[in-house]
Amino acid sequence: MKRIKMKVTDENGKTFEIEDLESLKIEPLTDSEGNYSIDSITDANGEKIKIAELKDSNEGNLPSSIFIHLEATHSGKNLNFGIYPEESLAKDHKTYLEDFSKPLLKNHDTNSEPLGRVVETDFGDSVISEGKKAVKLKIQVTDSDAIQKFIDGRYKTFSIGASADTITCDLCKAKILSNGVFNFCGHWKGETYDVAVEGSEATEKKTAYWQYEDMYFSEISVVNNPADRNAQITKIEIDDSTQDSVKTNTKDSKQKMIDLINNSENDDDLLKMITDSISNAEAEKEDADDTTTDEDTSTDDASTKDDNDSTDDTTTDSEEETIESLKDSITELETKVEDLKAENKILKDEIESLKEKLSDKEEENSELTTDKQILEAENEVVLDKLSSFAKKIKNQLENRLLDLKVMTSDVEVTDEKRSKIVKEIKNMSIDEMSTEIEGLKKKIKPKKLSDNTIGKNNGENVETIVDKNKNVTMGDFLEDIIN
Repeated sequence: MKRIKMKVTDENGKTFEIEDLESLKIEPLTDSEGNYSIDSITDANGEKIKIAELKDSNEGNLPSSIFIHLEATHSGKNLNFGIYPEESLAKDHKTYLEDFSKPLLKNHDTNSEPLGRVVETDFGDSVISEGKKAVKLKIQVTDSDAIQKFIDGRYKTFSIGASADTITCDLCKAKILSNGVFNFCGHWKGETYDVAVEGSEATEKKTAYWQYEDMYFSEISVVNNPADRNAQITKIEIDDSTQDSVKTNTKDSKQKMIDLINNSENDDDLLKMITDSISNAEAEKEDADDTTTDEDTSTDDASTKDDNDSTDDTTTDSEEETIESLKDSITELETKVEDLKAENKILKDEIESLKEKLSDKEEENSELTTDKQILEAENEVVLDKLSSFAKKIKNQLENRLLDLKVMTSDVEVTDEKRSKIVKEIKNMSIDEMSTEIEGLKKKIKPKKLSDNTIGKNNGENVETIVDKNKNVTMGDFLEDIIN
């Protein structure tokens, strides 16, 4: 970084020496103490482990690595007379993983071995400082000494190591640093100055703060007294890669069998999986027995048989328990498989029965559909015939009414009047025509019977002779309807 080597004097006449832009970086300050504590540590499965139990552990029993969750810094003002805007932190926190995972150090000593590395970074609401946002880190710690101190609580507070490309004076809003150029405004952070009261000639004392933006985070350090009193651990997870592999494998095997039972559609595959699991477990046990025996022989040829047996029993105890546990699980699983087979057969029979019923219903539905189509066709024919018959009846009534109107007219019916009568009749309904025909028929005077009329004398009832062999015409049919 470009060296400036200059001295600046502030408004109070106080001189500050600037050797280079590195001296403007965000440095630690030792004037606060932590106030947040955690009451438990979790293992890799999220289960809580009592801190008191871990404090009593000797170094040989410590986990090989742990994950610590912490809030590295917070938005707003801190005791270092700096201001970190939320908008800047929201994007700048990602630089903890930019280029490479940044180290966890002790007291900002960049020449020392790292205690761990940042593996995750995030920005969100603080769980320690209410109302503020925080840069949240997840760090994998692999240094054994540091692991012990994190677990027993000696390490708990932190300080960021970072630089800012843009620094603004909070008093006068001047850009102190921008694009690598330093322009001192006369207000040094942490110093108090007389500032004019807006709208008045009076002044008031105010402390200068510098606002840091466009930050690049280069490390995070364990310190005893951070500038941000809330830069502390929020959670510890144990990441012990030396756990008993047999227990882990047993748990994985059981889970695999459970998953297979829940998802398998092939009973033979399920039984093969179970058998293979037993064989693999027994093979692992035999290998462990052979390895233990060989090691005992090479270490001490003079050891007694009882000693070797004791060692073997101790070494293979957990394996034998695993085998027995697996066998018990197999028995339960085989019973469950048989139950599932029986249930499967019942379901298959029910499905076949439902298929037969469905087939019968489909056949019945097909027959009903055919019958419906036939009835619809017949109905169409009947409707056509009725429509034709109704038209014929109406036509006959129209002609009969026309004849009666002409016959009963008191004046001569001209062609013009006849056309008018026809038009009126066309607009009448069958009921209207029938009613008018009945009325007109009453106006027609009956004819007197002549002397040669077949039947009785005048004034007596006349018997009409009907020819039974005569064919009935449409006119006769309509006449009967009208009468």
